[in-house]
Order: sequence, then structure tokens, then C-alpha cells
Amino acid sequence: MKNNSEIYKPNKLNLLIATFLLLAINLGCNFSCGNFVPSKPDMPSTEQQNVLVKQTLKEFAKGIESGDFSSLRSSASKEFQSAASADKLKSAFGGMIDKKGVLVPIMQSADSKTPQFSAPPSINEEGSNYTMQYTGSFLTDPFKPYFDFKYIWQDSQWKLLSIEVEFKP
Repeated sequence: MKNNSEIYKPNKLNLLIATFLLLAINLGCNFSCGNFVPSKPDMPSTEQQNVLVKQTLKEFAKGIESGDFSSLRSSASKEFQSAASADKLKSAFGGMIDKKGVLVPIMQSADSKTPQFSAPPSINEEGSNYTMQYTGSFLTDPFKPYFDFKYIWQDSQWKLLSIEVEFKP
């Protein structure tokens, strides 16, 4: 039978693993119960925020125009996809689809505008997830699209979690 000193002998592989773990911890990675806990994502730049909101409105406008929200769903979060089937979205936004001749050009014109945020967005921790919410409008005529878009950090990118859009003069 081997004595304890023979069972565990420090070697280069053990030292390399220990060094890696210390580096990972020092660089801000957290390990909990064997699961990797992602660190808080960086706040997107103003330009990135504008692109994200415009892209969401553009995908929504495509869904209103065609009556098919599959493109919006495919780029959204897993939670959004589970909660909202394409048919459910079509039903929920049926009133807007009926008025697409007026609403789609307004949403398309928003692409050349800068979103006006009613509150500065921030990254929030919700359980083990990070979310970010954008509420505001686009200055378009004759109606303004008011939006409330919530995103979740998933697969190293912001993905749509919920969407509300309404039009006011």
C-alpha cells in the first residue's frame, strides 16, 4: 500500500490547474457549485443601444407588415420564444396589423431617427440573469411609436425578453 506522500505528488499539471483557477478568480470569474456564473455584461454604448432599439422596432414592423413574427421570435430570448408563439403574437398585435398601411411607414421612418429614452437604461440583476429595459419613443409624424423593450443577456448578447409598442399623436 502506498503512503499518503506517494498518492499525491505535486506535479506541473496540478500547478498549472491551480494557477488557472487563481487567474480566473482574480480576473473576475465566479465559480459556484461547479457552475460558471457569468459576470455582469458591460453597458452598451449609446450607439449600440440605439441600434438595438431600432433593430427591434424594425423586426416588429416586418412582423406587422407581413403578419409573420417568426423573424422577431428567432432573434429573441428563449423565454420570449417559449411564451409567445408566432400565432399568439399575430393575435396580440392584430389591431396594428389591420392598420399596417399607416403604422409600418411610421416605424420605418423611425430608423432614421434617434430614440428618445424616457429613463436612462441600466443593467439589472434578476435572479441569475441580467436584464436591461428601454422605454421611450421616436419623434415621427403623424404618430409617435412609444416602446417598452426589455432584453436579457443570453448567449453573450442582448436578446428581446418582452415588447410593448403603442402609437400616440
